[in-house]
Amino acid sequence: MSLESSIADLVRASTDLTATVRGKTGEIDAKVAAKISEMEAWRSSAAR
Repeated sequence: MSLESSIADLVRASTDLTATVRGKTGEIDAKVAAKISEMEAWRSSAAR
């Protein structure tokens, strides 16, 4: 395997890892936003 081929594989793996991390970050952000909304609704109903 040539150096160029190894570098290309490394770049491809890095790109795939970046995409995975971005996807997981989006999932985490969505779950946190949902829980914030849930807690705000609970707080509003408890204040009544």
